[in-house]
Amino acid sequence: MKRNNQTKNILCAIIILISIFPSGKIIAQFPVFEASVTKEIYFKNMPSASGIVKFQDNYFIIGDDSPYLFKLNSEFQLIKKIKIFSDKKIKNDRLPKKLKPDFECITIVPWGNDSDLLVFGSGSTKEREVMIRIDIDEGKESIKSYSLKEFYKHLTKKIPENRKLNIEGAGYWNNYLILLNRSDNTLFKIDLDDFKEHIRGKDVPKIKSIKFNLPSINGILAKFSGMTVLPNEDIIVFTASVENDPNWIINENIICSYLGIIDLNQLENNEPICKLIKINNNLIQEKVESIYVIDKSDTLIKLAGVIDNDNGSSKLLKIDFKKL
Repeated sequence: MKRNNQTKNILCAIIILISIFPSGKIIAQFPVFEASVTKEIYFKNMPSASGIVKFQDNYFIIGDDSPYLFKLNSEFQLIKKIKIFSDKKIKNDRLPKKLKPDFECITIVPWGNDSDLLVFGSGSTKEREVMIRIDIDEGKESIKSYSLKEFYKHLTKKIPENRKLNIEGAGYWNNYLILLNRSDNTLFKIDLDDFKEHIRGKDVPKIKSIKFNLPSINGILAKFSGMTVLPNEDIIVFTASVENDPNWIINENIICSYLGIIDLNQLENNEPICKLIKINNNLIQEKVESIYVIDKSDTLIKLAGVIDNDNGSSKLLKIDFKKL
């Protein structure tokens, strides 16, 4: 991915601070915080990282042009790669842009007596209207693929005609599947049981959609790039990025990243809380594709974020958000 260095120096990376009272309520007016990247981990042979989740003691990472699900231990060491998508044109563990399923988001949902991973294609082309379900309980790692053509067709009806679907965030909350659309910053809320029935052949489920107003830098709007739900909270933590290019499908000029929060009990409030900060006294000039909560307390939230290095490798950031 090519970047305009001059523009990168002008348009900065942003991360939004969050904190939680012991009662679990989000602080509306921020006190003073600091955020610091405590560690950067490079993965030379993990292409195009785009989503991350944790199940039990393991982390799982997907890549938007990779046919593999990457399994890491609690120390973020790569211990296994699991093939979840088959194609004869795989080269260097990557799929050609025109053929890739564009796996942009991953989440964990209850499925029967198990917990399964759902991996979503972005839906931006017909090759990307796919979902992979992986049963990861007790090391089973059984894999099943589903077409989301009709489901994505109905999602597309919820966004403006001049926008294409581009699903980049997924999460689970209170028996709802939550999806984030990048092209117009829309959140979709779907009953998970109804969604399961749909992919088994029933009608498309009811879809609630809410469009969010995200900040802009020099007139360029930030757009969703990933999400997670805080454990035991009704709060989404999302990532968003600003790019200096109208072609959001290509994503060749990502110039900064955001973190933000959405209260799932107040979705009518469509302007997420945001705050400009620095990390280690430097500004991140990369796209944070997605995040997951490692741990949290009343004064500290530990996050893991993934970055696509656009050269067949990826990077993981460990980030501390600390109340001063």
